[in-house]
Amino acid sequence: GEDFREGLAAVLSVKLQDPQFESQTKIKLGNREIEGIVASVVNDRLSQHLEENPAVGKSIVNKAVLAARAREAARRQRDLVRRKGALASGNLPGKLADCQSKNMEATELYIVEGDSAGGTAKQARDRHYQAILPLRGKILNVEKARLDKILNHEEIQILITALGTGFGQDDFNIAKLRYGKIIIMTDADVDGSHIRTLLLTFFYRQMPELVIQNRIYIAAPPLYKLRKGKRERYILDERGLRRALLEMGVDKARVEFVAGSTMIEGDELQQLVRQLTQLEGYREQFSLGRFGVSFSEYMQLENNGRLPRVRIVQPDGSTQVFTERDEWSEYIDQLEDEVAAQTASAEFHDADALEKLVESLTAAGFARDDFTIAHAVEDEEQDDGGTEDGSPPPAEARFVVHTGNSDEGRPAADLFQVLDALRLAGETGVDIQRYKGLGEMNADQLWDSTMNPETRTLFPVLLEDQMEADHLFSVLMGPGVEQRRSFIEKHALEVRNLDI
Repeated sequence: GEDFREGLAAVLSVKLQDPQFESQTKIKLGNREIEGIVASVVNDRLSQHLEENPAVGKSIVNKAVLAARAREAARRQRDLVRRKGALASGNLPGKLADCQSKNMEATELYIVEGDSAGGTAKQARDRHYQAILPLRGKILNVEKARLDKILNHEEIQILITALGTGFGQDDFNIAKLRYGKIIIMTDADVDGSHIRTLLLTFFYRQMPELVIQNRIYIAAPPLYKLRKGKRERYILDERGLRRALLEMGVDKARVEFVAGSTMIEGDELQQLVRQLTQLEGYREQFSLGRFGVSFSEYMQLENNGRLPRVRIVQPDGSTQVFTERDEWSEYIDQLEDEVAAQTASAEFHDADALEKLVESLTAAGFARDDFTIAHAVEDEEQDDGGTEDGSPPPAEARFVVHTGNSDEGRPAADLFQVLDALRLAGETGVDIQRYKGLGEMNADQLWDSTMNPETRTLFPVLLEDQMEADHLFSVLMGPGVEQRRSFIEKHALEVRNLDI
């Protein structure tokens, strides 16, 4: 029966009072009185349809024959894997560097991308409790492959044997799991992400209990190493690099207010930098062009207590002009709702967080023009004094950033330029090394940054919503190209990490 049903889908509309479902996912109706009615109707209508459309029936039979062959091939392959395990008396794959400990809960299996990185990891590990399994290339996408092809894939066979749990719905037994933690360790690039996704697809579809019991982890190898003098520091990503350089730049730095001839430094400067970093995150959201207004234009709402003539170019190319404060305020209120919706999944969760941040900075004595030098906002009564080539005039320096013991400082027109100057100061005397892959690291570097439990970063793979997980795996890893294209188009502007 399963051979005939494979690949077929039926959509039934059944209306009844007091429906009962057999599980929370509502995948099966529990009302027994309906079962006979549905079976009778489907039998009659399906028989009639197949008699009138013999070509459809022939296609179903041919597909059933193929499914039966695949099922039989998978059974033979599964028996072969099981028989090999029994005959080998527990022998493990030659590529696996096993650990010494027999305490399953204390052990870890690192699944490593490539033989080169695997060799480094074998040197770096703690042999007592850390095992290393290097996999060559990208494993099969199990979301689109038949069971016999999955079982015939060499790297998947090695992985199944190393874990010791068996495979699939009938043979999997988590009680036989040989390691307490299964850690996926791939390069910090797009290929590494792809390999990690393929492995997660395999575990979720063929060994879901490992995910449910929180046995799967993602290692976070660094993308950068900073060295300043004798101090070394590993950085996970670009954002972390900017943050680290900023921290080093703030140390012993002073920011001079040109207008008031005052200085800000120490804890006060640290607090300002934290606020500006948050504000910079919002500015990045605006820079993607998804809101139809620039960050500069948004900041002009209360500037100088009056409304300049504001011309907004929408993403579709249309133009909207505001001259009345009420109209502009209404537009900004609508815009804030869009900003909150777009950034809900990022680090900004409060719908009013941006405005509260701005109010905090203005209360500290900063004007909105200190956040951004805006040339996009036009005022008919003023001449912007542009240059001959049409570009805006150089902005007047409002701040001077002093770093170290030098009296000379770097001028800055706005507070974001202050951040840039502090980051530039942080780069001074710092050696920045970018890792292209795990294989580029020495064993001691890999241990310190990625494998040492005291210093490493591990992300647990958690299953929060099984229905949503099923849907995402089907859309992103399944054969449906149109579904995947629609998903990408819908969420394209929400991308935070893009490798081009």
